[in-house]
Amino acid sequence: MRDRNSTGSRLVLEPVSAAAYSAAAAGVAPLFAEAAEAVTTAAGSGRLAAEFGVVGADFGVRLAAVVEAHARALADVARALSSRGEQVERVGTAARAADAAFAEAVAASAGNAR
Repeated sequence: MRDRNSTGSRLVLEPVSAAAYSAAAAGVAPLFAEAAEAVTTAAGSGRLAAEFGVVGADFGVRLAAVVEAHARALADVARALSSRGEQVERVGTAARAADAAFAEAVAASAGNAR
């Protein structure tokens, strides 16, 4: 499929590439989601602060905030990959359908030209 985007650049999307990207995104996105869940579980609500005790409580609170931000980032990546994979799959499906319709129209016109 070839199209022009808002900058006038051409978009070339080969069906095989679209399928490969979609498959990769479908495989990787759940891994990021699992990592986000594991990080969130490890940080636990106040668990890190408690493990550092009174002397390290401030550090534990700051570390927990960083870990929570990391978990949010992992979850965001998982959602973005999943969404982008779905978008590419939809575009790839539309491109395959357009290619098939075009091939059918060419074949029909070749048959009529005889």
